[in-house]
Amino acid sequence: MAEEKAVAKKKAKRDTFKWFRELKSEFKKIVWPSGKQLKNNTIVVFVMVIIMALVIAAFDWGFKYLLGKVVNTGDPDYTYGENTDETGDETADETGDAE
Repeated sequence: MAEEKAVAKKKAKRDTFKWFRELKSEFKKIVWPSGKQLKNNTIVVFVMVIIMALVIAAFDWGFKYLLGKVVNTGDPDYTYGENTDETGDETADETGDAE
C-alpha cells in the first residue's frame, strides 16, 4: 500500500513537470502582435466601445421617449417617482393636487 502511494506521488510529480514542459513549448508557438498592430487594435477597440455606447444611449433615450408617450406623461423627460418624497408617498404639485 505504501509503495503504491509512493509510485502515485512520483507519477503525479512527473505529470506536473511534463505539463509545464508542454506549456513552455506551446508558448513558443504564439505569434505576438507587433507594437504597431497592438496600437491599431487598441484604437479600434476604443472607437467601437464609444460607438456602441452612443448606439445604446440612443436606443435608451428612444425607448424612454416612446414609453413616455405610451403612458401619456406628456413629458419625455419624465422619471418615475419624481413627485414622491422619501417615504414613497406622492407629494402635491403646484396646484396642490397629488398626482
